[in-house]
Amino acid sequence: MDNRYISELLDRYLRGETNPEETRELLKLFESNPARNYLYELVDKKFDEGVEANADILARLNPLTDRVEKKLNLLIRKDNQFRPIRRLRLGVVAAAASIIVALGGVLIYHYGKEKISSGSSIAVIDVDPGGNRAKLILSDGREINLENAATGTLANESGAIATKNSEGVISYSMAESSASASTFNTIQTPNGGTYQVRLPDGTKVWLNATSSLKYPVSFSGRKERMVELIGEAYFEVSHNARQPFLVSTSTQTVEVLGTHFNINSYADEGRIITTLEEGSVKIASSANSKIIKPGEQSVNEGGKLQVQAANMETALAWKNGNIIFKSATINEIMRQVKRWYNIEVIYEGKANPNLFSGGISRNSKLSVLLNVLKDNGINFELKENANNKTLVIKQ
Repeated sequence: MDNRYISELLDRYLRGETNPEETRELLKLFESNPARNYLYELVDKKFDEGVEANADILARLNPLTDRVEKKLNLLIRKDNQFRPIRRLRLGVVAAAASIIVALGGVLIYHYGKEKISSGSSIAVIDVDPGGNRAKLILSDGREINLENAATGTLANESGAIATKNSEGVISYSMAESSASASTFNTIQTPNGGTYQVRLPDGTKVWLNATSSLKYPVSFSGRKERMVELIGEAYFEVSHNARQPFLVSTSTQTVEVLGTHFNINSYADEGRIITTLEEGSVKIASSANSKIIKPGEQSVNEGGKLQVQAANMETALAWKNGNIIFKSATINEIMRQVKRWYNIEVIYEGKANPNLFSGGISRNSKLSVLLNVLKDNGINFELKENANNKTLVIKQ
């Protein structure tokens, strides 16, 4: 088989013009010498040509490189017998999700039993990713569902007007010269929810799933700008040297003047991690205090702070629309899955000792992640009833 035919077959596949038989032929070529070497060169060339140009082409490349990973071990990176979830740049993995499953995913639906188990057929049901979902809790206890709320004015409390723009971002403006600093609002995200709010001082906050932020509707007249965080959030703080910005969590306080940083304070993680991207912050706990520099993070376990170099890609992945993990246990991965996909996770058998690294877009369906975990020996069962979905990890 000459290279010209192989090249034309790949090009037709990328245009969506191959039939199932031709697609299978192409995948087999990835498993045979010398065609696989030539195809791998072509795929690399397509990556170089298409990354900025055509997401559809990149989406079709993803299952091919996934097949290369599985069959040829070209891209395996060992931790303890794991392989990365994707080779493709994360921004286009979501577009590839349906193609991955259609080319032979590892899920199968058992009719009448309402469950998905590991297998070798195509998934019929799946779990959608989270999205922009949150509620705004006003000072009088009223709750506004932000997902369904129309754009425009949401509330006017003590001279402060809360509005929602066309992109879904909540912001505040002062209707009067001196809005009350004793009036508080809370924005709260559920499992499967994320949201952005611009505080009265212009500080931008991105809330991750299962998180809440309490803040005054005005910082006027206060010595400091104090907010209270539960869960995880990324902050871009507006500079004001005369009025420091403080973030209070369950066991620490972060003080800044103007900077970009992330705080992960989920209770089920057992520690609070503060990661600094720009500027400088001071973290204080009951035991000690630390100042960290960009590229560093503090780890608060039991009130004791330690500073270490940060993996910025993993720490800020959620804010950039991805799920990325490095040398993580299956339990650590599933805590992210539970929060983002709004499912319950339970375990059967002994704890899996392996560590995993990789990532997917947060726009991907759950099956994209489960497909790869199955390839790495993680068996599962996804049960569904009228109220929720439960992922059973069989270790």
